[in-house]
Parts: sequence; structure tokens; C-alpha cells
Amino acid sequence: MNPDLLEYLCDPLDKSSLTLTEAQYGDRGHIVRGILISSSGRRYPIRDGVPRFESDREQQDAVESFGDEWNRFNFADFHLNWLNHTVKNTFGSLDAFCGKVIVDAGAGSGMQTRWMRHAGAAKVIALELSHSVDGIMKENLRGLDGVDVIQCSIDRPADTRWSHQRCSDLPQCYPAYAVGRKHCASLMASCRFKRGVCI
Repeated sequence: MNPDLLEYLCDPLDKSSLTLTEAQYGDRGHIVRGILISSSGRRYPIRDGVPRFESDREQQDAVESFGDEWNRFNFADFHLNWLNHTVKNTFGSLDAFCGKVIVDAGAGSGMQTRWMRHAGAAKVIALELSHSVDGIMKENLRGLDGVDVIQCSIDRPADTRWSHQRCSDLPQCYPAYAVGRKHCASLMASCRFKRGVCI
């Protein structure tokens, strides 16, 4: 976890500020372990460089299923499809990412996170609740600077400083399209606009 991520993080339940304690740093100055404590006293661990935020896991079966799928299905072979469909139809071109802070909501395998960073994003914050954060995502993002992963639910993001947002492909992560739309709307409503793109 890059230390500057602390500027963006908050308690996902009440949006109060977080204080880092018991921090351990890696060779490159990244935070690899620690505890984030909210002003209300809730504690959230940082393990293997990933801040982990508790969830009620009401979608637990779907979350675990998608984590298993991402760990089996890498998505790496779909770069051209992503460029021709997601990027072209939603953003127009890769220029939309340049210099922006981007939130990849429901980041799955982490490949879109990687592609957006390579396209010139200043920073990409990947949100993913499933255990793919310790599997295929970790593998796909290894060694890539300017990227942070947060294990959290997209309907309770741990961030209040994102900017204008787009939710593309989020409904597929939920058993029913209507549920996906509800959580996408919740994610957008919970963020205070500043700079960047959320997809």
C-alpha cells in the first residue's frame, strides 16, 4: 500500500478519518502491515499491503464464487476487446485516463487496473471484496507502481475523495442486475467529487 493512499481512506461505515498504527514498511517504503483505526474506534487491518474492510457479506456466496472465477480466468487475453468495447464505447479513448486518479470498482483479476495505469492514469485504486486480491490480482499487479488495492465492498467504499464516476460492467458481479444497479448508485452517492474516474 502506497502511503499516499491514507489521504483517500476513511471508515466505510461512517466516513470518519482513519489513523495508521503499528505500521510495518517494505523495502520500497510501502506499508505492508498495520492497523487503521477510525475515530469511532473500529479497527481495520492492513495485510500484505492491502487494507481490509469488514463487510456484512450479504452477497457472500456470489463474492466467493467470483473470487474463484477470477483466480481461474485471468482476463489477460481480452485487452483488445477491452479497448474496442469498454474504452471506445464508454470513454471514447485512452486519453480519458491520462493524469487521473481512477477507481476500478469490482476489479476482479486486476487486468483492467493494469491497463488503465499503462494508459497514463496517475493512480489506480482497485476495489475488490473477493479473495482474488490475494491470488490472481496480486500476481497481475506485482511490481506495478501507482496502484493500490483495497479489499472492500463497492457499496461501502472506504474512500471519500474520488471524483466523477462511471460504473461499467458492475452489475455482472451480482446475482441480479437490479442489485448491481443499486450498489453502483450507492457507490456514486457515497463519494465526494474531486478528480478522476470511477469505473
